[in-house]
Amino acid sequence: MLIADRPTPRPHRGFRGPLVAAALIAGFAPAMCSGQIDNLKPVLTTGGLLGSTLAAYTYDPTTDTMFLTAYGNPAVVKVTDVSVPGSQVATPTVYESTLQLYYRNGDPNRSVTTPAQGGILLNPRPIGSNPAYSLALITDGGNTKFPASSTVDPAATKKLYTYNLGTAAIPGSGTDVFTTRATLANLQAVTGTDSNSNNLARQFAWSGDGQSIYFTDSSAAMGGLWKLGAVSGSPQRILNEDDTSAEPTVIPSASGDRIFFSGGGSTGNGGGIDFVTHDGSTTSAREVAVSAATLSEFFEVAGTMPSQRVQSLTTVGDDLYFIFYNNSSGTNPLYRFPGVYRQDAAGRLSKVVNKTERESVFPGLLNYRVLDRLQSRQITYTGTANSFPVTELLYRESLAQTVAGATAFKPVDFNRDNAVTAADLALLVPQVTVRGQVQTDVTNLVFDMNGNDTIDWKDVQIVEGFLDYVPDPDLAGRIVPALPIQADTDLNGVVDFADFQVMQANFETTSRAFTQGDFNGDNQVSFPDLQPWINSYGFRSAVVGGGVPMAPFDQVAWDQFLATLTPPTVTLDVATGRQTQFQLGYRTIVIAAAVTKTGTGTLVYDAANTYAGTTSVAAGTLEIAAPDAVATSTLRVSAGATARVAAGTAATVAGLDLSAGGLVDLTTGAMTVTSGLSATDLVAEILEGRGTGSWTGTSGIMSSVAAADVALGIPRAVGWKENGNGSLTFAFAAPGDTNIDGVVDILDAANFLAGGAFNAGTPASWYEGDFNYDGLVNVLDAADFVSTGLYDTGSYLPRASVSAVAVVPEPATALMAAIALALLACRRAARTRHPRSQIRS
Repeated sequence: MLIADRPTPRPHRGFRGPLVAAALIAGFAPAMCSGQIDNLKPVLTTGGLLGSTLAAYTYDPTTDTMFLTAYGNPAVVKVTDVSVPGSQVATPTVYESTLQLYYRNGDPNRSVTTPAQGGILLNPRPIGSNPAYSLALITDGGNTKFPASSTVDPAATKKLYTYNLGTAAIPGSGTDVFTTRATLANLQAVTGTDSNSNNLARQFAWSGDGQSIYFTDSSAAMGGLWKLGAVSGSPQRILNEDDTSAEPTVIPSASGDRIFFSGGGSTGNGGGIDFVTHDGSTTSAREVAVSAATLSEFFEVAGTMPSQRVQSLTTVGDDLYFIFYNNSSGTNPLYRFPGVYRQDAAGRLSKVVNKTERESVFPGLLNYRVLDRLQSRQITYTGTANSFPVTELLYRESLAQTVAGATAFKPVDFNRDNAVTAADLALLVPQVTVRGQVQTDVTNLVFDMNGNDTIDWKDVQIVEGFLDYVPDPDLAGRIVPALPIQADTDLNGVVDFADFQVMQANFETTSRAFTQGDFNGDNQVSFPDLQPWINSYGFRSAVVGGGVPMAPFDQVAWDQFLATLTPPTVTLDVATGRQTQFQLGYRTIVIAAAVTKTGTGTLVYDAANTYAGTTSVAAGTLEIAAPDAVATSTLRVSAGATARVAAGTAATVAGLDLSAGGLVDLTTGAMTVTSGLSATDLVAEILEGRGTGSWTGTSGIMSSVAAADVALGIPRAVGWKENGNGSLTFAFAAPGDTNIDGVVDILDAANFLAGGAFNAGTPASWYEGDFNYDGLVNVLDAADFVSTGLYDTGSYLPRASVSAVAVVPEPATALMAAIALALLACRRAARTRHPRSQIRS
């Protein structure tokens, strides 16, 4: 708005006294299309009340009264019975002539700019002797000049002042109703500048205790977040940044007031929402509350929109409401978005009303982007089923000269009964279309959750966010990420085989919606839709899914479907850190021609995957944390990469290929190779990992836990055995544990004593007692057996923490005697060439 110098006007006598404005009453009559929208209406149309543009308003819920300020005459108007159509009474309380004299300090020789009372709010709490709703503060963008001069007088320029809600005397200079709280000179003193540039003609916010206000300025000199006591004290700039243009709001917290305003400045969050926390004396660093990227994803827009910003904010409890603005033209699809939106305490975004809905209620205007002065009140809504209290968001519909009211029903309460039930979802399902199909019937926009005039995959995604799906109980113990979608085609609250059958029926077809199996939002049903169903199978809505029976899983139909698919190749990249396969989008991998793990980070396989393709660890680490994670796949590990078995896990792989120089780290686990690996090749890989006995090899098969134990003087190693069915098992083990079952007991003693390999000079296995991998069983292996002190002491898995100095326990006397007798027996047996035998557990 251009602000020009204006002479002192004469009082407008015609506006004095109570007015029952015909235009006011007409303002409550719905516009031609407003009957189509059930959550937006004009609350107060001000065209017949103000001689110029509506600047700001404030509402008193205790008396159903509203005070209006104008960019002209009259300056302040009081309206009673706001919520009773046909009964509103409007009374001018301050004329522009009085306000102009207040600006001039009573000196008519001064000139001023157009009044710019851009913010007015009543006190929500008592302040000293002032009861709640008995006092208003006003922010003003006008300037006062020196007498007979065009130069701004900072000391006379009133930027914030209180209004006692009275009727100003005529003639008078307004000091009977206005009290100055801060001048331009006061602000200059804080900033240390003589700049007159400021833009304070905006709504402010009350502090949590109701004793102060917070206001913003985005000019270069005065920019930042400010605080001012309502009736005493000097202004303080509590955040010195000029990218703070939004009308702020406050959520009180235990650590202080959390003050929300437009994003930008030090956060780089232009177009989003930022906040700081002020505890009364100190202010936190500026933080992101809602990122611009989050809003772009919500609106389904690439990047930020032209002049995108959050213009005004208010709160109800912990829910944050905001006005979103962009200046796209009427032919641009982005033009649909300016409106009122909500972020609830759980961080879930939803639309309250968008531009298209606003236009249906306020037709004939050229620009529906300008809306601000967001406030809230509680009203009673009477629907077809019941009556209930609900929040109404008041805001200034600028070009309509109207205070509008947008009813903030519960998200997903489509039938307006103040509850989210299966009945609401039954209304939604038939409205869901292919992605991007713009609605032509404005009444359907009740189902449009993000304000883009469509009802599609994105709206289902938002709706499901409010249905609180609980993971399948079978996922207990696993990290379950937030899923982009629940593949609940019928939105009955349960993801089951019936949803799969819908997808299957539409498989390999195009122009399909979510309710037809398009789970990834690409308007077709194809292979990429399978994984979202797998990921969300068994999930149940805590809101509407209780008691809904789950369709039984049909294994035959499932197997037949998989048999028709062409297995894809899958790449799972973890650049750094540690992520599970579910966090990368795969609850389980059921079909793949090959899976390749890339990146230097760690990928955790924690599910029973069933694909048959090769699993290649090209870089970093693959941690096998589920026994059947690679049971149907050959594991191939490249040089410099590691396949690690999670502690205590007994993993199975279909095959093992370490020919490229890869490493297997067993930690305290075990691995069984089903086929394709000979005992000779296995021992060669174990020797590679064993090195000189430290178990610190960088290729082959080793155990990092064994390496740590050996470094402390605790005898540990990797043991192995043949299983008699072509498979081989190797595991973290202690010398003496011949059958690698985690205990050293009579079975191991029997294997060692009766194996016939002792001092035979013939090749022997770990199972027969070759614990030091020299290919023989001799006194050194017997010493290893005895020195662990583990005989008949129970499981050494899981292992307790190890002290810095290892203490080797004394071996059991009976075992030592048995070993001694065995040595003698073995010598006699060697002389008589007694044939070897083997006892297996």
